[in-house]
Amino acid sequence: MYQYKWFRVSLGILVFLVIAFMARQVDYIFQPLFVLVGTLAAPIIISGILSYLFRPFVTLLSKYIPRSLSILLLYGVLVGVIVLIVNLIGPIIASQFNQLINQIPRYFEQVQSFIMNNQNHPAVQPIMQGNDISMDSLGSQLQNSASTITDSLVSTIVTIGSAIVSFFVILFVIPFVLFYILREGHKLPGFMLKFVDREHRPEVHKILQDMDRALANYIQGQITVSFIVGILSMILFWIIGLDYVLILGIICMLTNLVPFIGPFIGTIPAVVVALFDAPITALFVIIGVVVIQQFESNLISPQVMGRVLKVHPVTVIFVLLFASSMFGLLGLILAIPAYALIKVVVTNLYRIWQINRRGNKHRREEMI
Repeated sequence: MYQYKWFRVSLGILVFLVIAFMARQVDYIFQPLFVLVGTLAAPIIISGILSYLFRPFVTLLSKYIPRSLSILLLYGVLVGVIVLIVNLIGPIIASQFNQLINQIPRYFEQVQSFIMNNQNHPAVQPIMQGNDISMDSLGSQLQNSASTITDSLVSTIVTIGSAIVSFFVILFVIPFVLFYILREGHKLPGFMLKFVDREHRPEVHKILQDMDRALANYIQGQITVSFIVGILSMILFWIIGLDYVLILGIICMLTNLVPFIGPFIGTIPAVVVALFDAPITALFVIIGVVVIQQFESNLISPQVMGRVLKVHPVTVIFVLLFASSMFGLLGLILAIPAYALIKVVVTNLYRIWQINRRGNKHRREEMI
């Protein structure tokens, strides 16, 4: 029985599940290891993503100057661009953010006024009576909620401040990790092939190339598309006359990095802000965002990203649901490229297995 492949595979899976279960029962033992891995993972993952963005420029520059000098020159340009952007856009974003916080009590007053003006509406009356809500208590509740949210925003800002400190610590490490990835990363496939038998090196090299190509297309394409969507959203909000154009546009840009559901999440803040202006404004926002998303899906994405990943939308939904439940926001962002890598590996291994199977069958026929 031990010679059967299915038995060995089943036994391996069973042993893995038993080890995982036992490790979960005493997870406090591995907590320092998890902290260490989490601390190291963030700079490495971010540096890996950035390397796919900057690698084309480094490769181009390295044709004329040494690779290390190309990376340093790229760093200098990036620092200059970041300083310019912060000086130009930073004060505007800070001003809009302060305005948004100051407007929150007024927004709650508008909600209270809307409910008071429509308390006799047939759709509102059952809710008011069923919950024994009076307008006086509702008004005080809304005012208390406004002050509570304002206080929570202050505490959130403090939390964000500590997160920013951690961010800058990671930011200090990333340039060093990124430097070595950009300088030595192209040697990694050759190093990995040393651990593979010579007869299998062409197949493994093909798998590594396909994985690299899939990641490069996804990362470069998704960031480019998200940047374009963010710019188009800012233009749309400016034309409509919304407040906080930069903040809302940046939210659309960042949420567009999450496949499928990201654009819908990014639209919600803009629609909410528009509703406090006028319902017709919110309708214009929804129509405009739908037009932008159709433009992005049918024109920008196919041109920028191509259809390299070939992942079905239903598969995307299930992958995102699983990744978000397991790993949260980071899982949402990394789920699709991780799935694409697994798909590339499985597809190539299956193709190699088919080739070997046909070869073995052909040899058996020759022997007969």
